[in-house]
Amino acid sequence: MKTAIALGTIVLLGASVAYADRPVDQTAKVNKDGTVSVSNVAGSVTVVGGSRSDVRITGRLDDNVEELRVEERDGDLRIEVILPRRSHRGGDADLKLEVPKGVALDIETVSANIEVEGVAGDVDLESVSGGVRVAGGNGVADVQSVSGDIELTGSFENVDAESVSGGIDVKGASGRIDASTTSGRIEVAGGDFDSVDLESMSGRVEFAGDPRKDADISIESFSGRVVLTLPASLSAEIDVETHSGSIESDFGSGVRKEKYGPGAWLETSVGGGEASIEVSTFSGSVSLRKK
Repeated sequence: MKTAIALGTIVLLGASVAYADRPVDQTAKVNKDGTVSVSNVAGSVTVVGGSRSDVRITGRLDDNVEELRVEERDGDLRIEVILPRRSHRGGDADLKLEVPKGVALDIETVSANIEVEGVAGDVDLESVSGGVRVAGGNGVADVQSVSGDIELTGSFENVDAESVSGGIDVKGASGRIDASTTSGRIEVAGGDFDSVDLESMSGRVEFAGDPRKDADISIESFSGRVVLTLPASLSAEIDVETHSGSIESDFGSGVRKEKYGPGAWLETSVGGGEASIEVSTFSGSVSLRKK
């Protein structure tokens, strides 16, 4: 009888271990300007840049994860969460990476959130339903999410951001930005820009920045409100058109309205007319404000 009880205890203990999360704590090599690639299905990926010369990987894997594969190759590092091929059960992993500040990042997830802080290299980040947040970057940012929000804060000089139903929020960038979303809002507040292309079907679009000489600023929205906040010393050709919304402008004069319809448009030149600003909406209103 005692033997049976002992065996039962062993079986129960074995079952509890089988379904327990597995901790992760290991290090791997990467060049200080190499690329760190991460692939994860569900859970989270957090990356923090700092002064260390290698990569420390910590976190947890649930019992449905088959393996955490870590491969060092030609100065780069690839980290991949492997699930069983024939399993119908999903597996999730929460990973935290401490990396050299100058590395580039290439991260892909399905439903895992992505958070990056203090990484100076280029970032290429993609999630299907997870959110993406980047703070403190200053390289090139290429970020995509189908249904998650995108938040970028840092002195990026080149930004591509795309979401279907999530919002896009970019602060501190300059140079070039291309952002689009179907039903989410877009908010951009930064420095001076050469090229800005913002597009939303039904979300609000807000832009605050300084167009450089010969800059090209293009903003399009189908049914969302558009607000531009621009320097009082603006030098630009301005062309604004809305099919059924209104236009308010602190620059130039002569907002015209359709005689027999709800549309309005504004064509004006301020300063030396060096930059080009074009805004188009179908049913949203447009406001051009001085800082």
